[in-house]
Formats: sequence, structure tokens, C-alpha cells
Amino acid sequence: MQFFRETWSWPGGGHHLATGPFARGGHPPLRPRPCRVAALALLVAVAPCGRSLALAAPGKEPGGHVRAQVRARARAHFETGRKRFALRQFRAALMSFKKAYELLPLSGFLFNIGQCHRFLGDWKSAIFFYSGFVRENPGTPDAKFVTKLIARCRSRLVGEQARRKEADRLFRAGRTALTLGQYGEAIQKLTAAYRKIPLPGYLFHLGQAHQGIRHYVKAVHFFRQYLRSNPGSPKAKMVLARIARCKRLHSALLSRRLGLGKGQGKGGSRPIYKRWWFWTSVAVALAATALGVGLGLGLSEPQKLPRGTLNTIDWSGLPAQGGAQ
Repeated sequence: MQFFRETWSWPGGGHHLATGPFARGGHPPLRPRPCRVAALALLVAVAPCGRSLALAAPGKEPGGHVRAQVRARARAHFETGRKRFALRQFRAALMSFKKAYELLPLSGFLFNIGQCHRFLGDWKSAIFFYSGFVRENPGTPDAKFVTKLIARCRSRLVGEQARRKEADRLFRAGRTALTLGQYGEAIQKLTAAYRKIPLPGYLFHLGQAHQGIRHYVKAVHFFRQYLRSNPGSPKAKMVLARIARCKRLHSALLSRRLGLGKGQGKGGSRPIYKRWWFWTSVAVALAATALGVGLGLGLSEPQKLPRGTLNTIDWSGLPAQGGAQ
């Protein structure tokens, strides 16, 4: 039986993925291209000489046979993982490859799992699974390529550790400012920490800081971001309660600003037209307007009417008393 090996990559290169133990000819949507270094391909079978040509021989159950149903399930998980990886849905691909490995422990799955961790930025886990692949395949010609990936991940891990240390320092300063009620400074420190290392916990504290300065809309945004980036958190119920509280406080704040609240209870707000100072202001404004109009009329120059109108008498044209008719 003749086997082929190749590397699959996206345009731009570098995104390799093991083709899996179930590839039976044909090409995936990714662009296959030959590679001198050898692609990391998983085998469907073992070469006649007894050594696998690519990554690993299939795992065997007691008795030397792999159950067909277990193999079919592993194949289904592998195909799902490959599709998710091609769509850059690395977390979903990671779960599929792990399920496939649990059913059929091929060493090539370790490489695929390491690839998912690398693209998720989990350098330590990527190193662990890459090393596991090399350890289980000491004579593989792909060891040089995988060793380079391990070195690259270690370099990234060193840089990440430095950033994580700085982020932790900023987070501690932000949490202290939050405890002291210095919300503006807390937001500044926590934002800088999140930019260094985007940990979900920083989002929760940012929500608390914005809630402290009554920026309820932003607080809700950060609380929701925390829940999305940390699904299954044991604090989810408490965070949802904070979101509900922020929504209520935001609605009450808008009502007070617009004067739309109902005057119920001791602390209730009343409409503006029901407040004494509103009508007092209206009365003062009307009185000032009337006074201004009156002063304007009184100080204006009197109008001189023309001679001979109904409001004047022209005595010069009248006959004198006792005169001739």
C-alpha cells in the first residue's frame, strides 16, 4: 500500500494540521501543497513492514483489534475537529480532537491538540502536547518541525510571563483603588491590566468600578463580557443579580433626570409641574414680564397728533362770540 504525506495550510502559510487517520484521498477545502519537511499526517493503517509511515499506529484494544464502532465515533470527532479548525474555531476543534483521542489514542491527535492550544494562545499546553507527540514518535522525520514549534511556543511563553507579571501588578493597584472608592483610577489600572493579559476576572472588576461611578450601562457591558468569556462560572448567579440591579438603578436615574417618577413613598420623585418651586418660578417670570412691559410704555415719548384731528380743536377757525352772523 502506498501512502502520501502533505501539509495543509491557509493562504499565508504556517497553519499546519495533521490530516488524521481517516483521510482517504481527495483534498479538503484548504489548499494542499507538498512539503519537503513532511506533513504531519495520521495513517489509516500500518505499513507492511510494521512501522507507520507518518505519525502513529492506531491504538489497539486488548486482543489486537479496534472495534469498528469506536473507530467510527473517533473518525466522526476527527472530521468535526478538522472542519472547526479550518473555520478557525479552535476551541471547538480542541474539544473534538480530545474526544477522538479518548476513543482512539493516536499520537497524531496530540499534535492536533497542540495546534489548537497554540492558536488559542495557551503556550504551556501547546508545548505539553507537542512534546507528547515527539516523545511517542522518537524516530519520526517530523520531529524537527515540531521541535521548532516547541521553541517558538517557549519564546512566546517567556514574553507572556513578563506581561502577566505586569498585568498582575496593575490589577492589584486597580483593586486597591476600587476598595478605596477611587473608581476613576481603578478603571485606568484595570483597563491597562486587561490589555496586557485579557483575563475574565479583570472584566468583572471593571464592571464594579463603573457601577461605583453610576455608569450603569458600561457596568452591564463588562459584567456580560465576563459571563461570555467565563462560561460556567460559579459566580454567574451573583453577576446576573448585579446586572439586574444596574438596570434598575439606571432606569431610576433616568426617571429622576427627566422628572418622570411618581411621588410614592418618602423617597419618590414627583413630576416637575407638581413641585412648588416650579409654579413660583412661573409666577416670578410672568410678573417680571408685566413689569417690563409697563415700564416700556411709561418711559416711551408721547405721540404728537397732527393738527385738526378729532383730539384737537382749531380755535382760529371759529367765529368770536357776539360777532356778526
